[in-house]
Amino acid sequence: MASRRERRALKALLESGNDKTREAFLEAVADIVDGSDVQRIIRALERNDLDGALRALNIQDEAFQIVAERVAETYVSGGRITAQGLSAVRLSQTGLKAIIRFDARNLEAERWLADMSSRLVTRIAEGQRQTVRETLRRGLEAGDNPRRTALDIVGRVQRGSNRRSGGILGLTKPQEQALSRARENLRLGKQASSGLICAGRNGIRGLTELS
Repeated sequence: MASRRERRALKALLESGNDKTREAFLEAVADIVDGSDVQRIIRALERNDLDGALRALNIQDEAFQIVAERVAETYVSGGRITAQGLSAVRLSQTGLKAIIRFDARNLEAERWLADMSSRLVTRIAEGQRQTVRETLRRGLEAGDNPRRTALDIVGRVQRGSNRRSGGILGLTKPQEQALSRARENLRLGKQASSGLICAGRNGIRGLTELS
């Protein structure tokens, strides 16, 4: 059983590892956004070429390798903490000094890490491609402006900044769907407000045009 000190060390490691993994994921997403060809996405959407627009985003598995690397670092550090705890238990129970070290170069450990890394980056990248594909499909079916759809994906450059933000890249599918509904509700809300103002100025004509 892990000692209190070991549990505290592992908990701190997991918290730190989660933060580093999150940062790595955001870094990978930012790299994809920076490498996206917005004009190429727009041209593909103008041709109703969903696959072409997706290719222009260049969402490759390799982009998320940095995430797997951070997870691997946490795995190795956790193995070392556990090995140190086992050495302490062996020493206190038997009186014999035992040095137990975690070997990350062990063939079984290496195979596990390689398999985990491969599956992780593939799952993340494929999840992002599916989320983007859904946004592209929805935009094409709704007849949205291609530029608007492209910017909904990669984000818009905010005033005073040279970085894009607010795009759906990096979101899970449920998050993207929630954001899409919020944007649609906001758009409809603006239309409704415009219709009411028009009705106030020109009688019932504004409400009739909105319906």
